[in-house]
Amino acid sequence: MARSDKVTAVAELASRFSSSAGVVLTEYRGLSVKALRELSRSLGEDASYSVSKNTLTTIAAREAGVDGIEEHLVGPTAIAFIDGDPVVVAKGLRDFARTNPQLVIKGGVLDGKFMTSDEVRRLADLESRDVLLAKVAGALQGVLQQAISLVSAPLSEAARLFAALEKEQWRCLSICVSRAIGNEPSDLEEMIRGSAEVHRATKGRIAWATAFDAREYSSALREIMLLADKANQYVDAQKPWALAKDPAKAAEVLAVCTQGINLFRVLVSYLAPVLPQMAEKAGKFLRTPITDWNAIVRPLLGTPIEVYEPLATRLDPKIVAQLVAPAAPAPEKTDTKPARQAKPVTDKTAPAATNGLVKIDDFAKLDLRVATVLEAKFVDGSDKLLQLTLDLGTEKRNVFSGIRAAYGDPAKLVGRQVIMIANLEPRKMRFGVSEGMVLCASPDAGPEVFLLSPDAGAAAGMKVS
Repeated sequence: MARSDKVTAVAELASRFSSSAGVVLTEYRGLSVKALRELSRSLGEDASYSVSKNTLTTIAAREAGVDGIEEHLVGPTAIAFIDGDPVVVAKGLRDFARTNPQLVIKGGVLDGKFMTSDEVRRLADLESRDVLLAKVAGALQGVLQQAISLVSAPLSEAARLFAALEKEQWRCLSICVSRAIGNEPSDLEEMIRGSAEVHRATKGRIAWATAFDAREYSSALREIMLLADKANQYVDAQKPWALAKDPAKAAEVLAVCTQGINLFRVLVSYLAPVLPQMAEKAGKFLRTPITDWNAIVRPLLGTPIEVYEPLATRLDPKIVAQLVAPAAPAPEKTDTKPARQAKPVTDKTAPAATNGLVKIDDFAKLDLRVATVLEAKFVDGSDKLLQLTLDLGTEKRNVFSGIRAAYGDPAKLVGRQVIMIANLEPRKMRFGVSEGMVLCASPDAGPEVFLLSPDAGAAAGMKVS
């Protein structure tokens, strides 16, 4: 090679070293030209693979500031310059070497640091960028589904919670709105702070804050919603609207209403991370900003309140149906002369409309996922259900399944992989909330039930299609 050609080759190599995210050094002794072309094609756009002279590569690496590869530039060398995902390139080289043992991975450089051949193989064992992004997208989708479930059906659990909670608080407010909260702060504070309702409402704040920080939204919201049910039950049991009919019970009425409004404040504070606008409105109504969970430990007493306005409005299903209904087609122009009606033609070969078939779009609505059973146990008060804690890869789900008769020893299910419907709307049962459904097989007639499991190699969170 002429000197000018060598200078040009070194400059091109130095440019490739500088512009690439990393490089992997290989020895190709014994591989045919056809095999090298096949390897280059298999790496696709993530890397360019080319043979290079060791002396020129050494000079180019020095000029590009790449250290640590000189001692590995021995024997016939080919370099994979990484332009895309380093994990994909490492996987491609590893997989090719499995079927072509003549290819030897000698090491590489990634982000300016030298990698041994073992480190390159460990890099190949990682999940690719696309897979990681898919998992992140799946996790975000799960979070969004949880958030959406808080404002749907009808406006979901959050709106159900707020609507029910507001109903009870409105009863309290309609009684004590003209008096402000608690005319005797010292007496009421002692009563409220010592009550079981307030203790129950405030004691979980640290655990739920931790759950929010850990992105375990579903777990935290389930507990907050159960607490909201308890608050509603308290107001409904005390019935301040009935007590108010007796003037002698005015102090008791005021105490119950103040208690109810404080419980309302506590619950709105807990829901502020997912419903910030509603929390802001509630803070304006209470004349106390809702910004600090620790503030709920001290009851709100002796404080004037604003005129109450509903924080959320239930959606009328009829109005929603009208909004999403397709527009009626414009009437077609018809001939003024009446047309002679033709006899209907029946295609005897066409399948009946009620043949039980579904369209592919209907099936695509189901989000089927592989899940691993982390815990399985009996459900107190039920002779049919098992409670399963399932790992979906990015989150955990609680599922109640009617398989107790078939699996008398729940502990044997731990570690087993199952198939579940991950986008099934959560169902509130008297035992708790079921967040999906596991799939089973059973004969048309008979009590037998068999859990479906994926093939070996499937991992928790994988989509079933």
